[in-house]
Amino acid sequence: MKILDLEIAHIRGVKNKIPIHLDGNNVVIFGPNGTGKSGIVDAVDFLFTGDISRLTGRGSRGMSLKDHGPHIDSNPEDAIIKAKVLFDRNQNPVELERHMSNPKVLIGCDKLDLNCKKALEIASKGQHVLSRSEILKFIEAESGQRSKEIQALLNLSKIEDIRATFVTINRDAARTQQTDTANFSTSVAQVKGVLSLHKFTEDAALNKINEHRTTLKGEKIEKLDVEKLKEGISPRNQKKKDRVYPEQLKNTIKSITDHIESKGQQTLESEALLRSTVKKMKEDEKLQRDLQNKRLLDLGISLLNDSGSCPLCLTDFGPGKLADLLKKRLSSANEGQQIEEKINTLSSSINIEVSTLAGHIELLTASAKKLRCEDIEKDLFSWKEILSEWSSTLKKSTDDYPVTEVSSKAGSFFIPDEWDEHLKKLDNIAEGLEKSSPEQTAWDALTAVAPVLERYFEDKSKLIKSVKFAKMTKILSDNYSQTKDRILENLYAAVNTDFTEYYKYLHKDDESDFDSELKPDGAQLDFRVDFYGRGKHHPRALHSEGHQDSMGLCLYLALNKKISEGKVGFVLLDDVVMSIDSDHRRNVCKLLSERFSDTQFIITTHNSTWARQLKSDKVVTEKNMVRFMGWSVDSGPRYRTEIDVWDDIEKKVQDAEISEAASKLREHLEYFFEMVSDSIKAKVIYKSDSRYELGDYIIGCKSKLTDLIQKAKKSAKSWGKDLSDLEQIETQVKEIIARSQAEQWGINAAVHYNSWKDFSQNDFQPIVEAFRDFEGLYKCQGCEGLLTLGMHGVTPVLLKCPCGNVSWNLEIKK
Repeated sequence: MKILDLEIAHIRGVKNKIPIHLDGNNVVIFGPNGTGKSGIVDAVDFLFTGDISRLTGRGSRGMSLKDHGPHIDSNPEDAIIKAKVLFDRNQNPVELERHMSNPKVLIGCDKLDLNCKKALEIASKGQHVLSRSEILKFIEAESGQRSKEIQALLNLSKIEDIRATFVTINRDAARTQQTDTANFSTSVAQVKGVLSLHKFTEDAALNKINEHRTTLKGEKIEKLDVEKLKEGISPRNQKKKDRVYPEQLKNTIKSITDHIESKGQQTLESEALLRSTVKKMKEDEKLQRDLQNKRLLDLGISLLNDSGSCPLCLTDFGPGKLADLLKKRLSSANEGQQIEEKINTLSSSINIEVSTLAGHIELLTASAKKLRCEDIEKDLFSWKEILSEWSSTLKKSTDDYPVTEVSSKAGSFFIPDEWDEHLKKLDNIAEGLEKSSPEQTAWDALTAVAPVLERYFEDKSKLIKSVKFAKMTKILSDNYSQTKDRILENLYAAVNTDFTEYYKYLHKDDESDFDSELKPDGAQLDFRVDFYGRGKHHPRALHSEGHQDSMGLCLYLALNKKISEGKVGFVLLDDVVMSIDSDHRRNVCKLLSERFSDTQFIITTHNSTWARQLKSDKVVTEKNMVRFMGWSVDSGPRYRTEIDVWDDIEKKVQDAEISEAASKLREHLEYFFEMVSDSIKAKVIYKSDSRYELGDYIIGCKSKLTDLIQKAKKSAKSWGKDLSDLEQIETQVKEIIARSQAEQWGINAAVHYNSWKDFSQNDFQPIVEAFRDFEGLYKCQGCEGLLTLGMHGVTPVLLKCPCGNVSWNLEIKK
């Protein structure tokens, strides 16, 4: 897809209608800052996306397409961009247009075929626009943010969103499992307390229940079933609902003290080990990466079969060889897995003991309430809440468990003095409580165990489901992550290969051995670049701003190669070489023309030197150089195309507008010979205010060209070459230089002294012809490219044009 023509009206800084003819070729829009160049970029952005990226994203609060898309003095109905687009050389061009009054509608695309619509769909992502701020997203961003920016550019955000969703589901499932485990432990503790069991098993609970049923003349039941607890038993007298049984109360108090004595010190030591282990994991990035690798490798090994082929890429490694390779890699990734397993094991084991103690305390709190011991009830409730809060912290220990000091909650596993006093007081109360008959005790025990046993079965069912779900989500998450990472690794490897090649091309003089890494790491994207063989580092660590800019450009071009899929054949580069030095800018020109010959570039720059380099290196032709010279809010940009300059001057001469013709001629010649001075390394007398005029450039350019002809003749003579062509050129150069010197007074006088009033068409026409011929001395007559001086260090070795038609050897044979 290439753009043939653009017509922009009333968009951003553009007021009056601006037509730009591209014919599917590159175009450079250049001129000082503030002349309206970015308005063209915004208009093209709007055409394909229905929005303007400059008005969206971070820092855009208070801006909108409706209010700030149209020119400040225009209505949305007037803001229109039209384009003639060629999707395929074998098809006719398509006319597209979009109106700011209805930005969601792209007019002209309804009858396009699927391939054209696919191209427009890719273009609608807005990934064909690169500005300097976009470059910084790739180079300066942290690895997590860089991953988001590049994945957004590659339209991979949904893939990362899915991965993040799997991770969240997996983590939530693990936490749910831990919560259900803790709740199950609490239920077990309560069943133990009600049935006065020393150790809980379902068989032990069933035996105890059958003992009570035997006491009540009931038959034994074969399994735990809440509905059958009192089946076949005659009811006993229903005691007061808030009655506390001394045996159960004393047993609950004993369960608490026994649990603390047997598990307290062990729990405290485990908590200290948990803190140190979590701290180690948080402070060691390598361990975290090893853990992710371990998960992927485990899943990969589980998918292998006897064929020896990789289950993802189908590469045949031979029977057993891939498994051996993965197992070798697995051994180096075990530590991270071991650390996480240790954290989970410690937190789970601690949580079981904490939840068990909390379950005993919950029973005791209910008894204190029935006994109307309000102070004791309040303190026991507080104790239970502290344990519950600690349990919640343990459930997410791999994320944010406190690691700097002993957790204050850990001390809650021991009995402070006031709680010890409460337990003793309740124990004394139990001694004075009325004892029941064995039959009544059995009946009340069956009555009390029914709700806690019902809760036990509910918590058991939840735990079984959560364990199953956690296993399933882990398999799905690991499987997706492995596949995603394998695909992204291949994608990023291809991008990195292109990026390295492009960057080495730009910096072949000083970084020919450059290398880089672009690797996905979970939710992050690590980017490391070589620094003169001293290892790979973050792009901002050691490289200059100019090198960072060129890295961003190269990375974008490599990414765009993947984005476009060969369907979107144009790219907008909005002032992206701001800090790349002049030598490397020339290499940028060559990179674009040689490696991206099938891509149409729309380039804006405030640097006129680079604009000229783009032309001299044939990235753009002269007719596709659009010079923005000024801007006003009332009329918009003031611009012209370079190809029109001589025709425009001739027209003004014919119309007797000699003053304007002289002014335009002088302006053009200053611009042209400034470019020539750079191209052939002509000497220009230094001025501290940088206010150079035409005469400053012409003197240096004349002298340099004469000198280069003499060097070329000496070189040709030393190599035994024929000098006739060079001598003929020398004669022609002398004649044209003499003629231009004779006529130079004309434009000086015409511009500076208003003598144009005395000039006729016949007076000024020779001046125009002389300088047009003089300009031609520094251009190839075939390709019209500038002559460029090639250097070896500080020594000139060759004067040539882009097409090679002009090629003067300047080296003397030794």
